Amino acid sequence: MGVETYGYPPAMQALLSTGAVLVPLHVDAEGVRLDELERALAAGGLVAAYLIPRHQYPTTASLIAPRRLALLALARRHRFALIEDD
Repeated sequence: MGVETYGYPPAMQALLSTGAVLVPLHVDAEGVRLDELERALAAGGLVAAYLIPRHQYPTTASLIAPRRLALLALARRHRFALIEDD
């Protein structure tokens, strides 16, 4: 499962407790970096991504609209789930 680097610790623990393997995705000033998500998808095995798009913890970055649309297109194309914690 793709997760934002330095994400919300209780959520990370909850995901780990289910047996999920977490793949870190860095966040910049415009939100999660989609180039890293695309590399993780190309490597295979990624079925979902857990994101905090509006006010990422702890960076406070917000996923900008063009990147959000690109994220939705990636999810549609690669058929993976998006879990948004907003």
